[in-house]
Amino acid sequence: MEIRQSQIQSTVILSLVGRLDGLTSPDLDMQIKQLITQNKHEFILDFAQLDYVSSAGLRVLLMLQKQLKVLGGKSILVNLKPDIKHIFDISGFSVIFNFSSSIEDAIASID
Repeated sequence: MEIRQSQIQSTVILSLVGRLDGLTSPDLDMQIKQLITQNKHEFILDFAQLDYVSSAGLRVLLMLQKQLKVLGGKSILVNLKPDIKHIFDISGFSVIFNFSSSIEDAIASID
């Protein structure tokens, strides 16, 4: 998996490319933890090029959500493919996360 990082104002955008699974989720976890230690508390995760999410990937995303709740931060998941959105729906995670159809809409809802 490749993680492309950018930033708009104080919001970090992480674009995930490939598969978020047991092999790649530690990389995302480490990058998120580094960003949080740098006082980054607003995240947009762009799933436009993400092909698969495993339970290990869901765990990393859940930990991010929990950390941000404590810190008063926010994360928004954008551009989910139908198969990946279905994984969130059947796992019950759809009620835990915020979703948006585009990065622009996500940024507007953070501001």
